[in-house]
Amino acid sequence: MYRIESIPRIRVGIRKELVEAAKDLLYLLNRGYGRKSSLNLVTSRYRLSKVERLLLYRGIYPYEVSKIRYSKMVDDIENLSIVIDGFNVLSTVQSALLSDTLILCTDNFIRDIAATVRKIKVSPLLLSSLVIVISYLAREKVRYALFVYDSQVSRSLEICNLTKKILETMNVNGNCILANRTDKYLMSFDNYVVASSDSVILDKVGRLYDVGGKIALNVAPEDVMNINNYLG
Repeated sequence: MYRIESIPRIRVGIRKELVEAAKDLLYLLNRGYGRKSSLNLVTSRYRLSKVERLLLYRGIYPYEVSKIRYSKMVDDIENLSIVIDGFNVLSTVQSALLSDTLILCTDNFIRDIAATVRKIKVSPLLLSSLVIVISYLAREKVRYALFVYDSQVSRSLEICNLTKKILETMNVNGNCILANRTDKYLMSFDNYVVASSDSVILDKVGRLYDVGGKIALNVAPEDVMNINNYLG
C-alpha cells in the first residue's frame, strides 16, 4: 500500500556554519576557483552534512552565470511553445507537496534537494504533481507543451502515456516523448521556451521558464529558502 506519510522529508535549517560556507563558496566561485574543489573545501571546513552540501551545490553559482541565466527567463508563457524537463520539474513540485526545503538559488531558479534521500520514481504523488503541472500550463494558456522524460527511469513509458491522456483531458495542446539523454534533447529546441532547473541545460538554451519553481511558490511558499538573503 502506498502511504505518503512514509516518504522521507528533506528539511534543512539555517545555521551559522552553513551561512559562512555559502558566503565562502560564492566568493571562491566569483574568483574563478573550480566548483568541485571549492565545494570540497567549504564542506570540510564547516563540517557540512550531505544535504547541506547539496544545498550549496544546487543553490550557489558565480555572479556572471547567475546574471546570464536570469536574463534568459521569460515572464509569461501565454501562447508560447514550451518543452518540459519532465522528471526535473515533477521532482520540484513533489518536494513542494511534501513540504521539503526548497532553495531560491542565486540564478533565481527554485530547486529541490531530494536527490540525497529519494530517487525519482513513478508514484501516486508524482502523478498528482503531473496533474498540477498540466493544470498550471492550462491556466497559463500555453500554445503547445512537450514533456520529455528520461527513458532509463523505471515506468517512464507509463508516465509518458499518462501525460498524453491528461494533456488531452485538460485540453492542453501537447505531447510526450522519451529520450535517452534528456538534457541533450532539450538543448536542441531553439524555438521553444525550456522548463528545467538543470544547470547544463540552462547554460545552453535561449529562453527559460521555471515551471516547477512557480508552482512551488504557490503550493508551499513558506518552504522556499531564499539563499540570497544570507549572502550579504
